Amino acid sequence: MKKILHSKKQNTGLLFELLAQQVVSSTVAKNDIKAKKALYLIRKYFKPGTQLYEELQLVNTVIYTEVSSWRTASRLLSEVLNASSKIDSKKLADEKFRLITEINANFDKSTFYDAYVSSYRVYGSIYSLLEAAKSKIQVDITQKVKLEEVVLNHLMDNTEIKRINEFAKAPEHGEVDDLAFAFIMKKFNQKYKAVLTESQKEILREYIRCSSERKFDQFVEKQTKKIENSLYESIKSVKDRGLISKIYEAMMKLTGISESNKDRKTEMLMTYAQLVDELKKLEEVK
Repeated sequence: MKKILHSKKQNTGLLFELLAQQVVSSTVAKNDIKAKKALYLIRKYFKPGTQLYEELQLVNTVIYTEVSSWRTASRLLSEVLNASSKIDSKKLADEKFRLITEINANFDKSTFYDAYVSSYRVYGSIYSLLEAAKSKIQVDITQKVKLEEVVLNHLMDNTEIKRINEFAKAPEHGEVDDLAFAFIMKKFNQKYKAVLTESQKEILREYIRCSSERKFDQFVEKQTKKIENSLYESIKSVKDRGLISKIYEAMMKLTGISESNKDRKTEMLMTYAQLVDELKKLEEVK
């Protein structure tokens, strides 16, 4: 029986998290070059269609899910591990190699990989279990049970979800943070009770007018880039690290828009258009 050794540099979830933290820390430090480079690497290597993207989805399923029973937690973990068999290990290894090469060439390795990650133990356990599932080797039973216990405990008492909820409720963040958080974390009200903005009206007009899926996808791609640029500009004027992180999370969710159907794409664009407009209003108030 073989023990699975954890490698921080090979851990897909940690690589993404460390790049995300690099964007935030560089933005706070007003280092646009480093921030944009980290964001570029995320967009390049974690975009839909890559094996890194596929594995990250499995990791995030565990990181951002909370269940109420051990049975459900165990079943969820089992499904995630089974799904890992669909990942092309050779392509994944190649993508990781190229990503790590670019990280090492652009950032200080001594500080980049040593950044604090609150759920490090969970990320490490998921990585080891995924590696064992993909390799199909006979792993050390004691180690496997301990790794599963870490993940199952996390699913039953998810500290990441609690951290996000605490941020949303914290009064010291003020109305600016609460407003941004609300638009980032909640789905758009499909009944559109509020008065539509001009940006939202434009999106709906294209939704109705575009009979060709290809033309609508081109419109979505153009709008996505416009929204990403607007959110990035908004980040520059924000000082609160927590709020920067939330806006950044919104930017990351945009990477999966191309895989959605037309209705979902429209809903996402409407949500982000509203977020951009509200952030602009808040900047005008300052």
